[in-house]
Amino acid sequence: MFKSIRCVEIAIGIGVTAALLAARANFAAAETTPYSYGLLPAQSSGGNTNDDSSLIPVGSGYYGASFDSSSDSYVGNTYFDGFSASNGAGGNGGYIGLAGFGHQYNGFFGSSFTTGDPAMNTLLRTANYADGSSVGAVTFNKLTAGQTYEAQFLVADTRSSQIGRSIQIANNNSFNNGSSGDYASAPLQYAYGGATNVGAYVDWTFTASADSQTFYDRVTNTDPGSSQYGTPQGTQINAALVTPTAEPASQIWYGNPADSTSVFKHIDIETSNNQYVSNPSGGASVSVQSDPAYGQVYDFTKPAGYKRVEAHGAAGFDPAVGHTYYLGWAFNLSNTVTDNAIFQWKAYGSPMTQDFPIVLKCINGDLTLQYYAPGIIGTNLFSMPIHTNTWYQSVIEIGVSDSTSGGTIRFWLNGMQQIFSNGSTEFTGKTFDGSSVDPKWGIYGAVNSDVTNRVADLRIGNTYADVAPPGPNGAMVIPVPEPATLAQLALAVMAGMFLKRFRLAPRRL
Repeated sequence: MFKSIRCVEIAIGIGVTAALLAARANFAAAETTPYSYGLLPAQSSGGNTNDDSSLIPVGSGYYGASFDSSSDSYVGNTYFDGFSASNGAGGNGGYIGLAGFGHQYNGFFGSSFTTGDPAMNTLLRTANYADGSSVGAVTFNKLTAGQTYEAQFLVADTRSSQIGRSIQIANNNSFNNGSSGDYASAPLQYAYGGATNVGAYVDWTFTASADSQTFYDRVTNTDPGSSQYGTPQGTQINAALVTPTAEPASQIWYGNPADSTSVFKHIDIETSNNQYVSNPSGGASVSVQSDPAYGQVYDFTKPAGYKRVEAHGAAGFDPAVGHTYYLGWAFNLSNTVTDNAIFQWKAYGSPMTQDFPIVLKCINGDLTLQYYAPGIIGTNLFSMPIHTNTWYQSVIEIGVSDSTSGGTIRFWLNGMQQIFSNGSTEFTGKTFDGSSVDPKWGIYGAVNSDVTNRVADLRIGNTYADVAPPGPNGAMVIPVPEPATLAQLALAVMAGMFLKRFRLAPRRL
């Protein structure tokens, strides 16, 4: 009903999304940098204290790589996979990839100083490197978008011929620092000509926005007494590891495209003559595709002649009466022709009085949110024009109740909470029908039209922050609060007096 939506999009650096207001937080504290660094502990060659305390603690699902090493190893309880390639994918079957290095060397760690731990010394002895002004790229693959990780980069060079070498790690290849989410660690000296130190580490905390995350590595000389002071020294990496931090307890489900369609309970593809067919069939399909704005996304392609192409339910998630859930996703439609639904909160079993309590659909180019009361009596809660081939970010809050006075619905579009036709941001009604309810995403209806619905960043959680999708290319949609004008309020009150209600013959969604 109200068509004015004003928001600010803040661009975020590679693979990392900033979390302002209620969005998912990337860093432990938004006002601080996401990295920390320090020198690796050292002692004289006669020392006998094993010290690998600088390694970050790892949890289940971590992986590490020892570069220019043909063998796997343990340092303490931390496993490092031998990464024998100078570039390319390697380390635990492709979990880590390298680019821009090109050279290997196995003599970076000498005998003058030691960590005290022979295994740690061996880990630091080998490395991949490049000379000159080269910049290296370290990519962690097979991540889970939305999961927070801590990565660690280890560099060492105890050769007496080297002094002043300093490492920088950044999440952008220009090594800029800025409010847009670009960060680069300050140069940290790790080579001291074979005296006093064995190396350095940089730790980085990030939240994956895709299934891979790339960091950039460069070496400069920061020793004023060196003839090479201020000059690029190429790039170097001895070892690296990444470990997931604790999964947010309030995030219930994530539809990760890396897991293909197994994240759903099943796929529903139905022809115009009411025949359910397999995926894919006759040009109709649910698949994972690469999108320039969101990376890997779900592609629901419905050709003319098909009634529906939908994903039914979230695997492992069964909505329960008495709970409130937030569902978030981004969508992009190729056609805004009138349909039956691009999202359903669908009932199953019996007794069936509503069938589809909540529906998000297109009506003549308008995105429309509808509620269906018992008797399949529909109410338009919200409507606004949308454009084809444009990404929109949506969040719906559903308080689940089998009472007409117990359930609640709230809706956000592009980060802005919407005012419903009753003049409020909340609608009360029955949201549990039959013996179970499930969400459905995709495209249903518009039988005579070709429609593709691309869906990204699918999540279910207990808070808005768990599920709020970022904008395209990692931009975070930040709503600018704007009080409703008196005119808007007056219109809302008038609209509330004339809620559009209509009765439909029962039909199965």
